Amino acid sequence: MASRVCSALALAAMLLLAVQPAQCASGRKLLQGEPVPISDTTEQTPVEGSESAAAAQAINEFGDALFEILASQANPAEGGGQIISPFSIAQALGMLLNGVEPGSDSAEQIRSLLGGALPLNEINVALGALTDELLQPNEEVGLRISNANSAWIKDSYTWQEAYQAALQTYFNATLEQLSTAQAVNDWVSEATRGKITEIVNDDIVQQAVLMLVNAVYFKGQWANQFDKEATKGETFNLADGKTLQAAMMAQKFDQGRLQYQVLEGAAMDGVPIQCPAVRLPYNGFTYSAIVSMPAGNLTVDNGQVALETEVGAIPYAEALNACRQAVSASLSPSMAGGNWPAADSPVNLYLPRFEIEFSANLNEALQALNVTAPFVPGDLTQMAEMDGQPATDLAVSDVIHKTYEKVDELGTEAAAVTVIAVGTSAPVETNPPIDLRFDRPFVFDIVHDATGLALFIGDIYKPEEWTA
Repeated sequence: MASRVCSALALAAMLLLAVQPAQCASGRKLLQGEPVPISDTTEQTPVEGSESAAAAQAINEFGDALFEILASQANPAEGGGQIISPFSIAQALGMLLNGVEPGSDSAEQIRSLLGGALPLNEINVALGALTDELLQPNEEVGLRISNANSAWIKDSYTWQEAYQAALQTYFNATLEQLSTAQAVNDWVSEATRGKITEIVNDDIVQQAVLMLVNAVYFKGQWANQFDKEATKGETFNLADGKTLQAAMMAQKFDQGRLQYQVLEGAAMDGVPIQCPAVRLPYNGFTYSAIVSMPAGNLTVDNGQVALETEVGAIPYAEALNACRQAVSASLSPSMAGGNWPAADSPVNLYLPRFEIEFSANLNEALQALNVTAPFVPGDLTQMAEMDGQPATDLAVSDVIHKTYEKVDELGTEAAAVTVIAVGTSAPVETNPPIDLRFDRPFVFDIVHDATGLALFIGDIYKPEEWTA
């Protein structure tokens, strides 16, 4: 039995997108605040061509590839969504890269992800420049952003001098003794303001000789906050064809007050997927959230949601991936916050609250991206030594990634941790208003405007359930 989502959106003179359930088209009253003018978002100067922009592009590309592999292995019916921080993973891989044999397979494979043909020193400089660009907190407007690195080693080993210098110089890493999982987890909890409290267990620590840990924390308040009085329970379509009453936030934007465009996703059976997208700035106007989803009627077939097109229904997961790719293609310094177009109609925006945790072992996904050599002993010869001799039998045993993200009426809070464990063996009201209702799984990215870096990328499958 099919169910439909069937309300038309007038996006331009000839474009119609269905994104509002018919049962919700009864004219619910929205509360309206004082929207920030779009011109205020142009404070960020695009840095196209800079070292930080080049690093951001490389990280975005490998983040997209990694995310797609993880998404292909995920079951959207289980869990609330999938979120990763490519920047956090890149920081950990950057620390690892400095400890591998120059010219080895491991070096070339990691370099291909982080900087292509760039030599190691230029990758280090580019990552450092990008980090400096990102870390510009503004407590006065509620923007908090931090990045922390640490390196942990068993007391029977010592760091090689050059590697220790690289960790401290390029990554500002603290050097710690690896003894218990609790010590690592305590460091992670402090670095993420308590949002991620456990990343490793005793078994992982027991088998590891050393660990490289990165932690990223972000907290931003919306430039245009949602009013809690306007949040109501509304239908959200889950990936398995079921529905729930989500806590749906709502806000009305006058014409020209919301950055909005329809991105064109990859064609499915010859039909391009239309992806309405909004860019919601955080206070301080250095970061924005980009939210997008496939537009069109939904149908349920064999317990899975599909998107109806001119040539038939296609799996919704494929359409969502097409929108993710379209969002990624829009991330560049030339499309910095102020360069997104403003909606030429009023927009009634509906976005569900959510709070999601995600974790994954990245071993298989990295190997699918041809990063295989670090998992085999032989190349990690520049990291540690034992009894005054270089340790030549080291290999990566685990790459663990964990994220947290919460979105509500006030803004967004997010955290990410990446651990690389290394052991001695490998395992205008002239137009009708647009009702943009995110009532189905959607893309949610946190983006640094000037560089185009996607600090966090995610697919949200199941938002917060509404309770009156």
